[in-house]
Amino acid sequence: MPPKIEVMILCSMPDRKSLFALVHASAQYYRAYLGAREEVWHSVAVQVIRGDGIGLLYPLAVIRTPQLDFDVEDRNEQITEFLERYGNAEIYSGARLKVNESLALLNMHNSINLLVAGYLELILPRKPFLTTDHAHLL
Repeated sequence: MPPKIEVMILCSMPDRKSLFALVHASAQYYRAYLGAREEVWHSVAVQVIRGDGIGLLYPLAVIRTPQLDFDVEDRNEQITEFLERYGNAEIYSGARLKVNESLALLNMHNSINLLVAGYLELILPRKPFLTTDHAHLL
């Protein structure tokens, strides 16, 4: 199969687990992955984030936010510039994400999903549609 098609297939993987499985199952796909890592991770990250209907603006704003220490006053200029870019939606210009940004987006997405799942498990009863009047039907 031509390498361009292999890269297209890798870029169409719906999530990180599927990409991992394919790359580790085939030496041919592993070579294609090595030659197009940035493109592949960008595509997978964008598909995962957009698949949830979120869009990229807010997630990118989260991962690109300046890392603040306790000396916030020393970073006023950097923070102001970031907020202006965010307010003007310049956070995402449509350019391909770097591998570390794609991985950061996927990690953040996974963490949020785990938190939401844990929260829902705590607040929802095990069988929300079952009342004591209908328990005998089981």
